[in-house]
Amino acid sequence: MKTDEFAKNFNLYRTENWNDNSAGKYIRLFRRFLFWASDRNLLNTIEFPACLALPKDNEPTLFALTQIELSTIENLDLTDRPSLDRVRDLFLISTFTGLRYSDVSRIGKEHIGAKEILLSVKKTGESVRCPIHPRLRIVLDKYAPDYDFPKISGQKANMHLKTMATIAGITDRMEIVTWKNGKKSTEVKSKNEVISWHCARRTFITLSLILGANQAAVQAVSGHKKDSKSFNKYVLFASSQVDDAINSAWK
Repeated sequence: MKTDEFAKNFNLYRTENWNDNSAGKYIRLFRRFLFWASDRNLLNTIEFPACLALPKDNEPTLFALTQIELSTIENLDLTDRPSLDRVRDLFLISTFTGLRYSDVSRIGKEHIGAKEILLSVKKTGESVRCPIHPRLRIVLDKYAPDYDFPKISGQKANMHLKTMATIAGITDRMEIVTWKNGKKSTEVKSKNEVISWHCARRTFITLSLILGANQAAVQAVSGHKKDSKSFNKYVLFASSQVDDAINSAWK
């Protein structure tokens, strides 16, 4: 396939399927593949076409659950919806630890200790330690002593998560900003429409900071580097929620 034909097809697929954050992730992956091929003399030279230029680091809308919303999900009676109940448990584990779905979905007995969860993060290969606080222990104990957690695809888990948010009444509408090909797009959607598994990680970081946890401690659990730009986004986001809470309290 010629470069111009590839670029046309790539840009079409990108516009239809990815925002700029997702595009940046896949472009970096593709670039690493080209470097790998070059190192093995499978390519004579590396010339990135314009379509593989990295997008600007524009910020999409961050969405994390409030303390009230999280407690509502935590206290939902889902005894008549066992599939939702299992997804809720996995989501709570993710929210209480900051672990990504790719890690929560493979937690087993060997990772769970008396006071901590220890495992190697799939994305980076680094080991993380997640303290087991009382609210997390309640969820884990439902599966003791074998800790045989449910297995479900990420796509189906996200579908169940949207249903669960609807049942919990997490339906407030919010303005969602996304970026595609450097163009800003704004639309209003309800929280149950846009909630996804990554919201758990955002919620862990945001609420931990709001509740006064030391920033370095939160980073140690979440696996973010000291000067991580992505973590700094959460710090700013948490600060804005603190402002909202104070302003609301002193109306």
